[in-house]
Amino acid sequence: MSELPILLNSIDNVFKILEQLDHTTFCAGNPDQDLVTLWYQQMFSLYGCSGRRSGYLDHSLISNQPTVRHNDCCVLLADKSVRCSPCSSFRSTLRSRRWRIRSKSENSETRHKNYRLLSLPELVHRLDDLHHNYCNLGQQLSRLKEKIASATEITLDDESDHLKYETP
Repeated sequence: MSELPILLNSIDNVFKILEQLDHTTFCAGNPDQDLVTLWYQQMFSLYGCSGRRSGYLDHSLISNQPTVRHNDCCVLLADKSVRCSPCSSFRSTLRSRRWRIRSKSENSETRHKNYRLLSLPELVHRLDDLHHNYCNLGQQLSRLKEKIASATEITLDDESDHLKYETP
């Protein structure tokens, strides 16, 4: 883009701006309906490494439908490409996130759970379950030690849980 006039003090300046706008295109952003829906579902977790939200939902008059744009979107493009570089890379991010969500829903039998995303009550419940399981395992270990000791002449050392053989 060449230099645009700073002041619109003449008709020539207005025509220069109109001529420049005629040679530019608008960045399409990411208007795909499934990406817009993903934005509504995931908008509080789409943060970049800087800690700020990576994009925004644009309802402007530029496009007749909502589109998801990267924060660094330049909106006006000097060349005839469809979208700017930040929106293109953000599109890749959104599509991979959509693919992970779809594959996760298809493979819902997975046992892995991301504990960072649990709420505080869920974390407390998980901690209670782990503590309960730990206590049960301790009781099972004590019962097994007693059974082993009563069935044989072998005793377990309480400090190291090593077997001690006793001769009668």
